Amino acid sequence: MQRREAKACNSCRTAKRRCTKISPACGRCELKGLECVYPARPTFIVYGLEDREMGDFNAQVTENGSDAISLESSQQLNIRSPPASSRSGARHGNSACPSLTDLQSAWFLAPEAWVVAPIDASRLTPICNTVVNRYIAKIQGWLKEWVDTGSNPFIHSQLYKKRLPKSVQHVFTSLSAYFGRNSATEEMVFRIIEERSGEIVEEQNRPQAQPQLNSFNHMCRVQVLMMYSFVRLFNGDIRQRSLAEKQLPTLHLWTNQMLTAATDAAQDGSLLLSNLIEPENLDQSVVNFQERLEKLLWHAWILSESLRRTWLISKAINSIYLTLQSDSTECPGGVMFTTRRGVWEADTAFAWTKMCAERNVGFMHRNDTEKVLAGEKPGEVDHFSLAIMELDFGLEKFQRWGVKTVSPIELV
Repeated sequence: MQRREAKACNSCRTAKRRCTKISPACGRCELKGLECVYPARPTFIVYGLEDREMGDFNAQVTENGSDAISLESSQQLNIRSPPASSRSGARHGNSACPSLTDLQSAWFLAPEAWVVAPIDASRLTPICNTVVNRYIAKIQGWLKEWVDTGSNPFIHSQLYKKRLPKSVQHVFTSLSAYFGRNSATEEMVFRIIEERSGEIVEEQNRPQAQPQLNSFNHMCRVQVLMMYSFVRLFNGDIRQRSLAEKQLPTLHLWTNQMLTAATDAAQDGSLLLSNLIEPENLDQSVVNFQERLEKLLWHAWILSESLRRTWLISKAINSIYLTLQSDSTECPGGVMFTTRRGVWEADTAFAWTKMCAERNVGFMHRNDTEKVLAGEKPGEVDHFSLAIMELDFGLEKFQRWGVKTVSPIELV
């Protein structure tokens, strides 16, 4: 996961000779009078795919889906293609400005990025109550972090910046009351949470509810019900736990529907071109076009990464609760997520683009995280990934890796 180095020219690679990698011609080619041609650099969209140690990962556009993101679709959002020379350059890696087809081939939108694969149990450390309780405490800490700062490891700071649905407003204020409760107000707070949790389920089950939700709306309802369910299942109140148990099948259903909808939206292009883009009337110069595409891609990544992280946490909550009840449950599997610290925290499209272009962001499946233990330091891995990995590998392996054993809240 190091910064990409310049590649040798084609002539030196063919002759298997050392290349000075100097432009416009390397030392060997200049001395011998050879044509010096360097391999085309990838556009900024396909970040670090060459360094990824994932032989089965393919982020190329499928033949049938390559036209899903069309010029017509982009013009509806006030995005126009750059001049023909820029488009040609992007196709050959000589320009930083990607084509719309390049956008669809982004690594986080590839079909493999949405596949639920079974967890390889042979690589896992048997789970213990200490690790489970630490994970529960971390999720609670993340909910508190959202109330305090407006973001956490599964709710990006930009996610609800432009759109804040009422259901999200309600769960935010409910959690604020929950974390500020005392013995005199606790019963009232739980009544509020109980009523609002029931309202969102009832509202979504009404015949007049939206017949087809987009990816953003799917994610909102899962996050809202998931947060209500968490505080009710693990707070110790018997009534709330019993009522929350009855909503677990709904949470399970919504979570599956969310991932299915997101997978379809990623392939038909709507996840990229729909809800998080800001169709501003900017000057359509190449520079502005590039900036707009960077923001478009960043927003699409925020949504897609949020969807996958939400899926992972929702499944974990359900699985952990059932395990604590019966000591045995089926593993829900896992999806890919980004492990590099700093990618989630990037606060501008430029900062995100720069980090993705310069470093491997560690986009991998849960089954591949052992590579992180072998090749990275704990400080280079983000908090969401550390929490998942601690569940898989246990405290002792984490301590050997270099993670200090501190309270779960301090690790958040």
